[in-house]
Amino acid sequence: MGRTHCEVIVDGKLAVSAFSEWKKGDSLTKVARSNPFVSLDEYTSADGTYAWSNRGGVRIVPCPVAEKEHPERDLFVRVLIYDKEFENSDAAKRLLLDYAEAVAESSACTGSAS
Repeated sequence: MGRTHCEVIVDGKLAVSAFSEWKKGDSLTKVARSNPFVSLDEYTSADGTYAWSNRGGVRIVPCPVAEKEHPERDLFVRVLIYDKEFENSDAAKRLLLDYAEAVAESSACTGSAS
């Protein structure tokens, strides 16, 4: 697992993107600031592992098996919701957390067969 990027296109328009990527020395704050739709002033989790807004979010994901291939790096997932019509902080948070959970439970992170 290196970097993944998935795009959802609806009616010919980019609606949502989801990324997973390893970052060395980056904090949640730095990665969140690189996301045009996430402001740390909006919502940050109490444990500091994720931040979200009405149009996306960023989360650090535990990935013990793949961490061996990426020493001194953290796995981040990001979601971006491009269409302002779909702005909703609760939905963006659910999308972020569900995506992060799917990545964390993947065979690449757990070492188990799918």
